[in-house]
Amino acid sequence: MPRTRVASVTLSWTRATYRGGTNTIIFNQSYLNEDSRAFNQSYLNEDSRAIAAVLYHELTHAYQVYQGAGSQWDCVGMAVEAYGSQANAWLRAWDSRPPSRTALEEDLTLVAVIAGRRGEPGLYELVAGESSYQQLCELWLPSR
Repeated sequence: MPRTRVASVTLSWTRATYRGGTNTIIFNQSYLNEDSRAFNQSYLNEDSRAIAAVLYHELTHAYQVYQGAGSQWDCVGMAVEAYGSQANAWLRAWDSRPPSRTALEEDLTLVAVIAGRRGEPGLYELVAGESSYQQLCELWLPSR
């Protein structure tokens, strides 16, 4: 597998994303220092298990692209698999229910709860319901 890069840009819709064409994990610039080589203080204040869960999600995408996935038709399934990997990593990091002390931990715990209670169908609903994935995956949803 080719070397995976880390970069930062301003992302208004997510904390991190993976770009398969350049094999790059891109973090919202508010989380990395100026040269994109280390997390800045706002992310360093997060529990390392939270950062690991985010990385696990994005590295799942890197592996998916390495395995040949990545078309528009793969988009939702890839997101569901990555959220499942993230939830598994987050839950395994704790002996009991994971915390929700920060916004990141709240998001990670919410995804883990959905994965635990509703499984893959719940994660599909989560992905399809997020406006960022609707745009990224070019989903058409009927108006309510």
